[in-house]
Amino acid sequence: MKKVNIGYANRLVAEGLELLIKGFEGYDVLHCIHNEKLLSYTSLNLSETSILIIELDIPRRSDIVHIRAILKTYPGISILLITGHPTITVSSELLDSGIHAYILKSCVPSDLKTALDKISDGKNYFCSTITGELLLEKNNHHQDERLNQLTPREREILILLVNINATCEIARKLKISENTVKTHKRNIQAKLGFKNIIEMLLFAVRNNLVEVGYNDLCFACPYFANN
Repeated sequence: MKKVNIGYANRLVAEGLELLIKGFEGYDVLHCIHNEKLLSYTSLNLSETSILIIELDIPRRSDIVHIRAILKTYPGISILLITGHPTITVSSELLDSGIHAYILKSCVPSDLKTALDKISDGKNYFCSTITGELLLEKNNHHQDERLNQLTPREREILILLVNINATCEIARKLKISENTVKTHKRNIQAKLGFKNIIEMLLFAVRNNLVEVGYNDLCFACPYFANN
């Protein structure tokens, strides 16, 4: 049973999310906090939390600092951000904070369930802007010459990183140490200039190393309605 904490400024939305999630098999809501002070995260006890849901329509630097602090203190937590703006600027700093997923308020309940299931499996789930960019740019992008800088093993690690994400799972799959996986990841980032997993994902999709399936995308997003 995955334990979920909900932190939301809007009480109706927070309690609506709580009801939805309690109806999903395999999930339970520990706390549903719906006040502005929540965004400081000072009142949260996250020791038993598997997933933390946070509302961030306009992420501020202080929010990013708090996210990093949470993940440093509770490395086993996955963070799902929910925003109301399909055109939100997802900065490298936000992606590099360690978030695992973000969806829109316009998404349907099944998309929330998909996001929860993906991050519970150690994967990332990003809807709207990022997935749209992946789909639009893939067919117009020639193979990046930087791909030739990677060794066969580094290519394999790159594919696993964007598909699995969790270094411990990759280590088990390849029967190598987790430190070896982390070393390969650092080498890949150094060679290709990546700052976060999303830049890796973009690179992998554009160079046909992985596929983004339509079944994994959120079609309720305004992005898809307008394109």
